[in-house]
Amino acid sequence: PSTLFAQDATQSGSVFKMFVAPIPSNPDLLDWIGVFQVWFLMLMSVAAMALMIQFYLKNRRSAILPPETRSQLEQMMNEKRYKEAIQLAQSDKSFLGKIASASLSEASNGFSMMERTLDETADAETTRMLRPLESLNIVANVAPMIGLFGTVYGMIVAFQRLVDMGGKPDPGALAGGISTALVTTMWGLIIAVPSMVAYAMIRNIIDA
Repeated sequence: PSTLFAQDATQSGSVFKMFVAPIPSNPDLLDWIGVFQVWFLMLMSVAAMALMIQFYLKNRRSAILPPETRSQLEQMMNEKRYKEAIQLAQSDKSFLGKIASASLSEASNGFSMMERTLDETADAETTRMLRPLESLNIVANVAPMIGLFGTVYGMIVAFQRLVDMGGKPDPGALAGGISTALVTTMWGLIIAVPSMVAYAMIRNIIDA
């Protein structure tokens, strides 16, 4: 059992090293810059995950159109308790509450005015909801660029080490730059792909 545990620990350590640029025994400034890029992307992945969760919870259907508010408004309208319906809509800060409040406030001006006000308010609220979502779109587009920057930087470091060694390659000395190049690319894709998928899904929910 102890041997199996040691093997599992070694495998876990190997998997962890795949996601983190290795630090040489005698690191210099170039090595630390590469490590900083990887850790920056790792922190960026945490921020992207937090944004995805936040936007999903904020824009899910039950938050945009609360079932309880909807049923109460329908009941009040059916019972012709219009004043109570307006008060309920004004107190509810959801998408449904805001468009209902704006529409019902124009009841004295006729149904066509109520309908037009509802459409205008819905468009304005949809725009307001979509605007913060663009931050997730920015993360999805910037992350691969940062990963590409790390790729170019890692290859430059690897070739610079090769030049410093007079063209005689030392695998250990070249590994740091090449590892940084590949790890930063991987983290850029890890961040970008889920962020782009989440952005498209949440935007479709808002549009619907």
